[in-house]
Amino acid sequence: LALGWIGWPVQVGDSFFFGYEADSGNQLWVSDWTPAGTHAVPGMPPNTQDLEEMIAFKNNLYFGNEGTGQIWVSQRETAEVEVCDPGHVLVSELDGLESFMSIYWPDFDTILDGLGMTDYRHYDLENVHLIIGGVSPAPPAGPAPGDGWYDWFELRLVEHVLCNDRFWAHDLVTDLFNQNKELFQQDIADLYAASCTPGDPDGDPLLILCGEQFGNLVPAAALLSSDMRDTIDGLLALGFGDTTAPFSILPQISSYATCCSGAKVTGELFSPDGDLDLDGISNQDEFDAAMAATGDLEIALMAITDEYNFWPGNPDMPATGIFGLAALAASLFASGFVFARKK
Repeated sequence: LALGWIGWPVQVGDSFFFGYEADSGNQLWVSDWTPAGTHAVPGMPPNTQDLEEMIAFKNNLYFGNEGTGQIWVSQRETAEVEVCDPGHVLVSELDGLESFMSIYWPDFDTILDGLGMTDYRHYDLENVHLIIGGVSPAPPAGPAPGDGWYDWFELRLVEHVLCNDRFWAHDLVTDLFNQNKELFQQDIADLYAASCTPGDPDGDPLLILCGEQFGNLVPAAALLSSDMRDTIDGLLALGFGDTTAPFSILPQISSYATCCSGAKVTGELFSPDGDLDLDGISNQDEFDAAMAATGDLEIALMAITDEYNFWPGNPDMPATGIFGLAALAASLFASGFVFARKK
């Protein structure tokens, strides 16, 4: 079956990885130079290409896969490979917030434009419902809303944790997310039932739309902080025409779980002062370092979630073996490929 080697073996700990050309296509193999310890790496798709671009770092093997357009990581301990592509569902739902809010609040986009939030990519919404509802003055008379980070970026951090089952916080965040999701679905069902009257037995269809359109966004936004939890609840209340402070529509909102408390300065999980990847460097410091080095928010996300700080352009990255991977990453990103890693 075998037709030949592809490139030179790369040592990762006590294992050696190498490409192998077989009738079924190129394969990634691992060996400890014993017959029992030599086998194809599970999880690889058929006809994997570019296996000659393999670099060892921190007991992991990084390699390009031209066939799927990704950088992959194979852990030495399990010698398995997987890719998680969440599709950015949370960000997509955030993008739909403006059109939904505008149904009952036509000036919503105008107000956000005045705050510099011209589209969802510039949303920093914490406490913005208080400005929209007239409780807090808009800047410069009042404090700027938000926590200094774009909401889509923070939601991408949540997606990363939810979609990487080897990330240390995956189980915790997944459980809290599912808890919030159940509460949100129950809240929507209760609100819809309450909207049914003898004159309108079908209830408010916008509540059903809200539950479908924001079924992931609301549970995830609540995870970010209590400020964001109250803000998303307040915006939905305003969206349904509630102009009375404190602008709350979800009956169980106080029971929605958050991963941080207060104004996101407690140093927990997704807060700027937190340390999401447990590498001893705060999320804010890693964000600042990546933005200073590359100006790329996607790379900043990688820096915050990678305990090895193995991100392209990191000036503190060890030099050995890094330049090849950096060049590989740059070429793949330039071609619009996806970055995928396994922890």
